[in-house]
Amino acid sequence: PGFRLTARDLEIVQLVADYRCLTSWQINRLLFPPVRHDEAKINPRCQHRLKMLFQHGYIDRREQPQLRSQGSLPLVYFLARRGAELLEEQTRAEVDWDPDDNDVTAPWFAHLLQTNEVRLRFTLAAQQGGVRLA
Repeated sequence: PGFRLTARDLEIVQLVADYRCLTSWQINRLLFPPVRHDEAKINPRCQHRLKMLFQHGYIDRREQPQLRSQGSLPLVYFLARRGAELLEEQTRAEVDWDPDDNDVTAPWFAHLLQTNEVRLRFTLAAQQGGVRLA
């Protein structure tokens, strides 16, 4: 389908590059307003933009390792080659990315998602308090 990059799409690609990987839920919390003040639902616009960015090669996505008892966990997004090229074009700087960075083992993967969650919470708290983190 037709696709045109938006400023928010660029923000998504930059966030994924900065964090190395993020779940759809984490991206939603950082960039999209809650749906009708219901923070338990992912904004449909977020889901659509992630799907389009994936289909057009800007980001890659993986399923989280999970137990059956955990149900369905959110997809995890990584930077893809086209996304790295986009960021290099936009920033005129080399992006520190290698396709092998997207191949992670289960224990390391869980650790990265948990540390990203801590970082995300600091970021959101700072935004609410009117503070900018360097």
